[in-house]
Amino acid sequence: MKKDFTRDYTTEVFRAYAAAGEPTYEEMRKRIYEEELSKRSSLDPAIAISQAEIATEKQTPYLLDIMAAEKTIELLERGEKPQIIAATKAVYFTRPLQPLRRGDISDRVRRFSISYPADERTVYRWLKEARLLCAAVRGLRITDADIKKFHIAL
Repeated sequence: MKKDFTRDYTTEVFRAYAAAGEPTYEEMRKRIYEEELSKRSSLDPAIAISQAEIATEKQTPYLLDIMAAEKTIELLERGEKPQIIAATKAVYFTRPLQPLRRGDISDRVRRFSISYPADERTVYRWLKEARLLCAAVRGLRITDADIKKFHIAL
């Protein structure tokens, strides 16, 4: 079996998205900006605004991760793949603030496969499709074989 080198990163993208409360890109950008602005409320307003904008710009990679997860869910909805969305949410969106321990993912996959009419291999395939789609949206490199296998349009 070939190593999926985007697996860990995209798993954390989904977990960060769930931990943030599944916001849109714009909502999260506004939230970060307002938090940074409130931290600098004692400064001159012009300086506070410019520093808040700089701090928000430093959060660009995180914001792009949020956007990638948001767009992945949106694309799966438009592609009429509710089973993949359900699997992704059941496995990656469960307790996103707690660190993953050995066996957490497999336990969640097993639990989901029992409650949803699918075997474990199918659930893992769905999760891989969601991860690869998220990686493609985020601009990460994925193999040509995966692009063909999962029909990911870049």
